[in-house]
Amino acid sequence: MTGVLERLKSPLRRMDWATRINAALKARATRRLYDRTLTHYRRSGMHREAPAVPRLRQQRADALRIFFLGTDEQQDSSGMLQSLQKLGDARHFTRADGSYGQNDPRPEAVRRQANADRLWELVSTQAHAGHAPDILIGQTWATLI
Repeated sequence: MTGVLERLKSPLRRMDWATRINAALKARATRRLYDRTLTHYRRSGMHREAPAVPRLRQQRADALRIFFLGTDEQQDSSGMLQSLQKLGDARHFTRADGSYGQNDPRPEAVRRQANADRLWELVSTQAHAGHAPDILIGQTWATLI
């Protein structure tokens, strides 16, 4: 049955109109599932409106100092670091060799201590330079720090 179905699908994939119809149907199905999920959580009582958060940039004379402890450079550079830069002076974790993030390839016991020591070193250095972070945001795994 799979072979027959694949033989039918193969020529349809090359037809622009069929591809557009398929994409629209899949988008509709995804949206329907998403709406169903939202409805489920609203009814469960787990859904709450987020409390109002003060706009930090408007309350400070200087830039908010943010330190981000990231793991994967490609993931973090796909919007997270850019968004943090818009909020203030954002800096990020680097390993001792200058490479990005805490995803050190060494064994867990070495990696955890090296990352903890490096985090302390980076934050201390910034503090001694008069640039102590106002906020530290970390995206990590338990085995990394």
